[in-house]
Amino acid sequence: MNTTELLRYFEMVIDESDNTFVNETDKYLFLKLGHNEFRTIAYEETPLDMVSTVNYTLSSAKTIDLTAVVPDGGAAGDVLLGAASTNPMLKIHSVAMMSTDDVSYYYDLVVDNREITDYPYPILSTPIAWLRASTLRFATAQTGTVRVNYLKEASVDFSAASGFVDDFPQFHPLIAMFAAKHYSVIDNGVNEQLEAKTAQFTQEMRSFLQSTRVPRGASWVQE
Repeated sequence: MNTTELLRYFEMVIDESDNTFVNETDKYLFLKLGHNEFRTIAYEETPLDMVSTVNYTLSSAKTIDLTAVVPDGGAAGDVLLGAASTNPMLKIHSVAMMSTDDVSYYYDLVVDNREITDYPYPILSTPIAWLRASTLRFATAQTGTVRVNYLKEASVDFSAASGFVDDFPQFHPLIAMFAAKHYSVIDNGVNEQLEAKTAQFTQEMRSFLQSTRVPRGASWVQE
């Protein structure tokens, strides 16, 4: 489905074919919210299909302020977090030290540096990184090119005619269903049939991605 088809389907789901009760701008907003929810579910099952990548060149640095430091070759709006970010990061997938275009090693991502005490000795032989607020931190000073793979906020322009959405067209009705759920909150209405169909379709999507895509999982091999 493209953006025009999704908008039309969303209008049918909420039974608002014109702009009497919800204007077009709000419809685009609901679709964006629905697409973010859709992308998060797809990311959980097949993250490598959803991640974006940026590089940072570091020189004896222990932190990267993701609201201020512009990725290599980027512009001011390419920061991953903060008010200036045009497509904010929703979640970090992985962090790696690069050697030209190849991965030298991946960092173990922990929730906070307090978890470092739980790692086996010697800790300094294990590259560690963690996100505290909007700052990516490392256990020791880093020099080289650090690559951050992450899930970002949806950037589809739903006001564009026949625009591309993503590579999961068979499940795009879910975007409209999620959008309708957000609309129902504003409309103070509960559609039990919609909720049941959304839950069913969500499970079908998860099952499809689990059986036909290769998820990163927790047991992937670092090379």
